[in-house]
Amino acid sequence: LNGPSSRVTCCKYDPNDSNIIISGGWDKSVIIWDVRQKIPLRSIYGPYICGDAIDLSNEVIMTGSYNDVENIQMWEYNTCDHFTDINWDEGLPSEKPCFIYALQFEKNNGDIVIAGGYGCNEIKVFDGDIEFKPCA
Repeated sequence: LNGPSSRVTCCKYDPNDSNIIISGGWDKSVIIWDVRQKIPLRSIYGPYICGDAIDLSNEVIMTGSYNDVENIQMWEYNTCDHFTDINWDEGLPSEKPCFIYALQFEKNNGDIVIAGGYGCNEIKVFDGDIEFKPCA
């Protein structure tokens, strides 16, 4: 992978290293860049990013996809391995599926996630102390 093959809809700086940028978009690839190098460091294939739906906290990349399943996923920063999904409907079901447009970790310690999207037209808060289950 040398770069995106379609529209890029989100870019985030690594809060611990301003040389690292994470981008994602319509080509279902999330790419980790080091501005000091000509080629990407690593990439993730799968998340269909259609808005401000990438964030990074505590060596975890979180992605929000414009999908009705597996729409919030978490990946290991150093390996890009997928390790868990956040279930949008667990405990607080929505009437319609949610296609994620935006999400973010809480900035102090990353134990709260807020996400929102189209379809259900909702915003939900997920609590990391209870395995990122919806709490509001």
